[in-house]
Amino acid sequence: MKIGERASAVALIGALLCAPVCVVGCASSGTGQDDVDRSPEAFAQWRSGQLRKAQGLAERAEKTDDLVKKEMLLREAVETFPQHSAFWTNLGTVLAQQNDYASAAEAFSLAADLDPTDPRPPYNHGALYVNRFWYQPAVEHFERALERDPNYLNAVRGLARTRVVLRDFDEDLLSLLDRAVLLESDERWLSYFQRQRVVVRSELERGSGRSDDSDS
Repeated sequence: MKIGERASAVALIGALLCAPVCVVGCASSGTGQDDVDRSPEAFAQWRSGQLRKAQGLAERAEKTDDLVKKEMLLREAVETFPQHSAFWTNLGTVLAQQNDYASAAEAFSLAADLDPTDPRPPYNHGALYVNRFWYQPAVEHFERALERDPNYLNAVRGLARTRVVLRDFDEDLLSLLDRAVLLESDERWLSYFQRQRVVVRSELERGSGRSDDSDS
């Protein structure tokens, strides 16, 4: 693979790492502590208080530009209320911005497990791999994101671009590029998808022609 192609993939996909997501509202079941009154009413009240505290920490993290402080606040948020996927997604994003890819990947994996309907954690996980020029695992995560939401545009972009870089051309990629053209509103991406449709279709037709020649 050419250096220019690899750099282009990072520029087009890596820059799309999702921004921190909204953390207002509860996403999953709460956590407990041994010293908490176990009556349903008391536990619900304690859990609500923990969620509000974690939300406040996440909101403070969003307001600061200091990445170290963001990380500290978000780590406290996930310790306070670890069952909320958005806190883990936000933490992973901040860790990725500091090039701590291993910890970011772990945070995105936890977020993906906590909310199996949200396409953003697996998409972000894929974008991490693209930034490290590790394209095949990126494909798997982008595909997982699209299983959750077939029209999630970031994942459509990520999967299409990564498969083009890998030159993994087949009818599925052509169908994905067709869908991307319908979903896309950004002129740069739209132009890119239109060009790649022509390239992929040409390669598939050429391969089909070679196959016909070999059979005759």
